[in-house]
Amino acid sequence: PPAATRRGGGGYATGMKLVILIGDSIRMAYQPVVVRELEGLAHVWGPEENCRNSRCVRDNLQAWALDRQPDLVHLNAGLHDLARPREAQQPPGPPPIGADAYIDNLRTCLGTIQGAGIRTILALTTPVIEARQGDRRVLRFEAEVESYNAMARSVARELNVPINDLHRVVCDAGCEAMLSGDGVHFTPEGTELLGRAVANMIRAALE
Repeated sequence: PPAATRRGGGGYATGMKLVILIGDSIRMAYQPVVVRELEGLAHVWGPEENCRNSRCVRDNLQAWALDRQPDLVHLNAGLHDLARPREAQQPPGPPPIGADAYIDNLRTCLGTIQGAGIRTILALTTPVIEARQGDRRVLRFEAEVESYNAMARSVARELNVPINDLHRVVCDAGCEAMLSGDGVHFTPEGTELLGRAVANMIRAALE
C-alpha cells in the first residue's frame, strides 16, 4: 500500500519516504536544515523532546520510531551519558550512566530498530567543550569525545550499522568556525554544515 496509508496517514504525501531524526539539542538545531534539504524526497520528523541520552532513546523508542514504521532512522544519542559535573554534588535529574550502560543501551536501541526491519544510521557525536546541566556546568574534553565515539563505533561494527561521522565534519571545518563562543552551541554556519551532512547521507541511503 502507499506509504502514507501504510503508516496510518502520517500527514505527508503518498509515496514520500519517512525519516525520523532522534537526538539531543544538536539534532534539534540541524533538523530544519535536513527538512529543507530533503524536501520532495522525504518527510522528516523528530521528537520535540531533547532525548538526552541512550537511556532516554531506549525508553521512548517504541513511540518515537517503531510505531511510525519509518523508512530510516538517523540516531544521534549525544554526550549526556558520560557527562562529568565539575562540582562534587550531582545536578538534579538522573546521574550519568557510565560507559558500560551506555554501550548496553546503544546496542539495545540499534538492535531493536534493526529487528523491526528499519534502516538505521548512527551519528557520531560532535566536540563539545562545555555544557550546562540544570544550574551546574559540565566539562568534556576532546579525549572523552573520542573515547565515546570509539565505543559507538564498536557497537556499529558489531551490528553492521553505517556511521555518519558528524564529529569529523566539525573537526574538518574547525571548532572555531563551527562552535559559538560558549563552546556548546553551533554557529548558523556550523548548523548548516551539520544539517547538510545529515541530509546527504540520508539521501544516499534512500535513493
